Amino acid sequence: MSRQVANILEKLINGFGILQSKRQRQRTIARLVEKLTNDDLSVIETSLGRLKVNKNRSPHVASAAYHFFKDEPETLEWIGTMKSGDIFYDIGAASGIYSLYACLKPEIEVFSFEPNALSFGLLIENIKTNNFKNIKAFCLALSDTNEQTYLSMKNFSAGAGGNSLDQVACILSNDQEIEFKQPIFSYSLDHLISEFDLPRPTYLKIDVDGLEPLVLKGAASTLTNVDTILIEIEKNVLNLHKKDLINFLGSSGFYCQDEINEKKRNYIFRK
Repeated sequence: MSRQVANILEKLINGFGILQSKRQRQRTIARLVEKLTNDDLSVIETSLGRLKVNKNRSPHVASAAYHFFKDEPETLEWIGTMKSGDIFYDIGAASGIYSLYACLKPEIEVFSFEPNALSFGLLIENIKTNNFKNIKAFCLALSDTNEQTYLSMKNFSAGAGGNSLDQVACILSNDQEIEFKQPIFSYSLDHLISEFDLPRPTYLKIDVDGLEPLVLKGAASTLTNVDTILIEIEKNVLNLHKKDLINFLGSSGFYCQDEINEKKRNYIFRK
């Protein structure tokens, strides 16, 4: 339905611009899109304060804003337990809705990592819109190696998931064709922190569409400083890597606070 309405509006706009030159018509459309986008921010009133996101940039962002309190209440509750001095790493931040929420706690420091350039651009825009000063965002991937690779994108849209690194078969793959392959740099978290002298996280959130085992493998040293981890584990990943994930995190001193089964996606591990 929304696509049909969008198509009708497009025809109306083109019709109104028929008396303009092609250049003028394109400028009119661009100005209209810019104005509609900038003037229609979605305001989310949370217990920590007010968030503003640009919902018109992407249907995925619009959905995340509308369902902010329903999609992942356990993630909001987990972020709510952060205290002064905590360092939060959001790996696979997408447009940054949970990074932004954490930024409402000015006494913590947030580091966001998102390789999708479209999503990353929106993350930066949202940081600026909210005027947050306690966050640093990086457009790169995290895995278990340090290399230049490609991000295979099956949905060329800001905030979309289902991406995979080129050298890794995406566990969540289906018959959908790859729309674009974006060159990116991939690092292990241990190397990134050591190389650039970043503060070690105390809170770690991982949502990387099937690459969770590789991210953890590349963060073996970092995990010694981490107090708690929230991992989104899709069903296919759970079926293939449940035992390995539990054993690996167990060897690092973590236990899962809930039963691991196919009925949920987000799992919280603590020491």
